Amino acid sequence: MKMSTLVVILAALLIGADDAKEAAIKQDREKMLGTWIGVSLEQDGTKLEDEAAENMSVTFDAQGKFTVKVEGDEFMTGTYKLDPTKDPKEVDYSWTQDGIQKKVVAIYKLDGDKLTVCGAEEGDETRPKEFESKSGSRRTQLTYKRDKRN
Repeated sequence: MKMSTLVVILAALLIGADDAKEAAIKQDREKMLGTWIGVSLEQDGTKLEDEAAENMSVTFDAQGKFTVKVEGDEFMTGTYKLDPTKDPKEVDYSWTQDGIQKKVVAIYKLDGDKLTVCGAEEGDETRPKEFESKSGSRRTQLTYKRDKRN
C-alpha cells in the first residue's frame, strides 16, 4: 500500500472519530439544556444541608454557556465544555471573576431528569475519577434535578 493511500485512510478515520465526538457532545448538550435545581451538595466529605443545594440552580444553553444562581440571584456565568466520549464523562467550567480567569474540571452523569457533577477544587487540574467527595479529597459533588417549570 502506498504511503499516500495510508495517509488518506488515517485522515478519514480521524475525521470520523471527530464527527462521532461532536455528535455525542451535541446530544449531551441537548439533554442538559435548561435549568437544574440543586438536590444535594457534598464538599470535601461533608454533606451540607439540603437547603444549601436547593437554593442553587444552574442553567445550560446550547452555545456552551452556563449561569449559576443562588437564592434566585445570579452568582456566576461562564462557559462549559463537554467530553461525553470519556469514561466517566467530563465537563470543564470556565468563568472570569474580578478579572481573573477561573476553571473547574469535573465529571458528570445524566440519568433522565437527574444530573450529578463531581468537580475538583477551583484551580486543581486533577479531574475526579469517580463520583464521591471523601474527607480530604478537595472534591465537590452536586446532584441536580431538572426544573420542569421551564
